[in-house]
Amino acid sequence: LPVGTKAKLFLPADLAYGDSAQSPGGPGNMLTFEVEILGLEAAPGELSLSEQIEQAQALLADDLDRVRQQGERRIEDLKAQLEASGGSSATVGGDAAPEPKREPQYD
Repeated sequence: LPVGTKAKLFLPADLAYGDSAQSPGGPGNMLTFEVEILGLEAAPGELSLSEQIEQAQALLADDLDRVRQQGERRIEDLKAQLEASGGSSATVGGDAAPEPKREPQYD
C-alpha cells in the first residue's frame, strides 16, 4: 500500500479472542482496526528499494561484461580457425563436407 493509505482491517472473532470473556468487546466480537500508512522502512537486515535497484544494476553490468568477454573470445576463436584454414573455409567451426543430396522418398 502506498504511503498515506487509510484502511479498516476486520479480524473475525474466531481469529481474535473467540468466545473468551477477555475479549475487549465481549465474547464472539470481531475486532476492527483503522490504520494509516505513515511511512515505509526496510526490515532490519533487508535492503531498501534504492539499494535493491543499485544491486540489480551492478549484477546486470557484471552479466553484460561477462557476455561481452565471451563474445570477444568466440570471435577470436573463429578468426583463428579462419586463418588456420587459409581463409577459404565456407563453414564455421571446421571443414565439414557438404551433406550429399538425397532424393525424395515416396511410399
